[in-house]
Amino acid sequence: MAKTTSPTNRPAWRVVLDVAIPAVMAGASAVMFEAGTIWPTQSEFLFWAAAAVLLISLVIQIIRGVRANRLIATTDSEIADFRLAMKDSIAPMARLLAEMPQLTPTLKRQQAKRVADKATAAAAHILLKHIPKVRANVFVLNGAATVLAHESTGGAGDDPKDFDTSTQAGKIAIAWAKAGGPPLVVADTENERRPGISKTSRYRSFVSVVIRSGPYSYGMLTIDSPEPDAFTEGSTEVETAKVLAELLAVGYAI
Repeated sequence: MAKTTSPTNRPAWRVVLDVAIPAVMAGASAVMFEAGTIWPTQSEFLFWAAAAVLLISLVIQIIRGVRANRLIATTDSEIADFRLAMKDSIAPMARLLAEMPQLTPTLKRQQAKRVADKATAAAAHILLKHIPKVRANVFVLNGAATVLAHESTGGAGDDPKDFDTSTQAGKIAIAWAKAGGPPLVVADTENERRPGISKTSRYRSFVSVVIRSGPYSYGMLTIDSPEPDAFTEGSTEVETAKVLAELLAVGYAI
């Protein structure tokens, strides 16, 4: 059984580095993506440089998430298998993203939908081993930010409904997606006291991550399960959702 280190016992400098390094690398990649619009002649180089920096930061996050997951005894071979699964799942998304700068606005929107399909399929494929009947969904904000429209679903279960401002739950979800912030992790909807979360849904636990690039929010990625306690703060599942949301943000921002 692999030994794990409790976050409460870790040196302060290590905690700072674990947070600062991915944040700095993600920020650097965002700057390079935007720089392509300022220096069009260098847009292709800047795009690939930004993609490389982003992927390195994603690998760092995944390794941290796997090692921090206290729900399973993670061995070195499991970490290696997980990294390989992530690489195989992210590669098709990276290829689609690489094609986007040369597309027209209409084709970019269609390509973003394909990226979302790959992301939800990847989430279901990667996490099915650890989460029963896992389902991943992408919702996108409309231009007026009055609806979170369903974009893509992967895994078990039916497609979810849109969130709209005609319901209290929709208002809360849209306001949260627009504001951004850390992932929302719900261990059991039946015991959840925060407003806007249905206690009658057959999906008992979930994580939601805002799809955001800089000051702009594009929607959210949710991963859920009919089983309670499928998600915990800082777990592999939550880190995976964060990684996929960052890649989705690139697609919607281009």
